[in-house]
Amino acid sequence: MQQTESAKGQLAARDLVSDTTGLTALRVAFDLPVSSRTITHGTYFSVNEEIEIVAGMPIMPRTSVSVTLGSEYARGAFFEGGHYQTYTSFDPIIARLVTDTAAHLGEPLYDFEEWVPSAWDVVNSIETPEGSQQRLVILPAQYSAASPFTGTMRVFDAMTYTVYYSDTEDIWPPSFWLVEDGIAGSSQIITAEVTDRSGVSRVAVGYTWGDGWWHVVEMTGTADNPNLWVGAVPYADTLSYFVQAADTAGNVGVNTNKALYFFTLSAPGPPSDVRISGQTAGIVQTSYTFTATVVPITTTQPITYVWQASGHPPVTHTSRWEASDVLSITWNVTGTQVLTVTAANSVGSATGTHTIIIGAEGPVCPRPLTGVHIVGPAGVFTGTLYVGAIYSFTAVITPSDATRPITYTWLPAPESGGYTDTALYQWATPDTYTITVTAENCGGPVNAQRVITVHTQQHYIYLPSVIRSYAAPRGLSRATGPPPTLDGRQRL
Repeated sequence: MQQTESAKGQLAARDLVSDTTGLTALRVAFDLPVSSRTITHGTYFSVNEEIEIVAGMPIMPRTSVSVTLGSEYARGAFFEGGHYQTYTSFDPIIARLVTDTAAHLGEPLYDFEEWVPSAWDVVNSIETPEGSQQRLVILPAQYSAASPFTGTMRVFDAMTYTVYYSDTEDIWPPSFWLVEDGIAGSSQIITAEVTDRSGVSRVAVGYTWGDGWWHVVEMTGTADNPNLWVGAVPYADTLSYFVQAADTAGNVGVNTNKALYFFTLSAPGPPSDVRISGQTAGIVQTSYTFTATVVPITTTQPITYVWQASGHPPVTHTSRWEASDVLSITWNVTGTQVLTVTAANSVGSATGTHTIIIGAEGPVCPRPLTGVHIVGPAGVFTGTLYVGAIYSFTAVITPSDATRPITYTWLPAPESGGYTDTALYQWATPDTYTITVTAENCGGPVNAQRVITVHTQQHYIYLPSVIRSYAAPRGLSRATGPPPTLDGRQRL
């Protein structure tokens, strides 16, 4: 059976299909007449002039199609693929609430790198006297910011979904417990752990290489563990993907890695270096914490860390997600102690060393620094910084009574105060900047960063409001008569 629905020029073809789930399934193919419009604050797309507006978010195109199918109830929509156009350095229009006090504010900033939306569909249901009316609603675009002002916009011109139906009371979609991948030859092998109380009927990967196409490949359940599903997609440096699953009731769940999508590294890479941070002086019978960080941070996981400290047996940790590891060590003898960390993965290893001088109990460094943070800029109450102005930032140490002397280093070099706890900065162009301060005393260095967004100053001119006088009608005094309009005419 084939049906078509035309709404304001939009055409969606709908066909009942059979697939591996055994559920009633309706295939919906959108052919999207997307158009764009540019105004003062940027550009937005629409489908037949229909848009989605959410305060603080980019304006997105929106459309929908009826998926009402007799007495059966639509439970979820499963993405089957689509084609999109990519617009780089795109300036979107960011929606904002308009109130009496915010009418003259500028367009809000938006600098989130997550793809919004990362999944594009929802099934809306309305109960009417004639029964349930259901529509598949889609937002056929997604945006990722590269700066507070511009980013990348993907706009679909074609999308396909399968809508699943059932009459069960189960409304809960499948749950994802694990998504991981690895490279095998020219393929990316993806494994997902998915569970559902009614059973999982279908799992698939939606993926793109950034080439204008979203493809879908099916995953297969494993014999040893029915909750584990495995699939393979062709490997590419630009690969990003999400995983979706349908249960036996037709409910659909999607894991987009918190809108960042899952992605592949350019190739399995070994660590090139291990950098160890921590105290450089201490006393016996005191615990000191050290952090080992691999370089680059994109080193292929998992990574095994082997810690070897003078006078201590080796300690081994394995991390599946982090590019760093932490260990606390206590020495009971004085002298120079050496700490060595070897980080290894499947394709290589690297080693780093660190020394600490352990003295007898006493004031080697009575009050070492444990932290620092940046406060300011002073005198700024709105939180907005502008080009050309000079701003003061202060480094606040922890503890406040740390042993003196304390040295401060600010990067990039400020206008003044580069080696004190206060620094003055001035920026000539609007952009996002990072300032770093390092504080150091006898116990070693600590550092902090602050990300600053600088804007172009906007100037407003306020004009007086002039109201013309009026003559009160006969029988009414000026004190009791109705107020005039702005053009001086009497309201009666």
